[in-house]
Amino acid sequence: MKPLSIFWHSVEPDSLRLDYRDGTNPTASNFRDQIRFLRSRFTPVSVIDFVELLRNRKSFQAYRKPPVLLGFDDGFRNVITEALPILNEFQVPAVFFVIGEILNNPDFVPWFVEVKQLLRRAKNQKVVFEQSTINLTSQQDCSKL
Repeated sequence: MKPLSIFWHSVEPDSLRLDYRDGTNPTASNFRDQIRFLRSRFTPVSVIDFVELLRNRKSFQAYRKPPVLLGFDDGFRNVITEALPILNEFQVPAVFFVIGEILNNPDFVPWFVEVKQLLRRAKNQKVVFEQSTINLTSQQDCSKL
């Protein structure tokens, strides 16, 4: 049996406008519910324990509930402001992967975030992209982009 890992990209503030939510990232309240659920059914482990499980240096029998590694990618600020307090509240370890360029340039914004921001600010409700018309008010159409 291999250990489980669950990763999030971002945790949005509960105050984020509904029309800005695309359903791919939980709000802080949703994240709290997810952590509560995971904590009740799994044992969150550190990345070191996870690697030891992968290398069979640590046995699954050492855990009453199945171990799980929790983590985040890209290092968005809202992971620190929204997710970290919840992880601390539940005393849950997690691993954070950060885009290196952010360390060199604090103003760096990944291209996919720029696209999302541009779409949110678009004045037209429909755009043509690669010979397809995309309705920017449709979450399904925006996901195609």
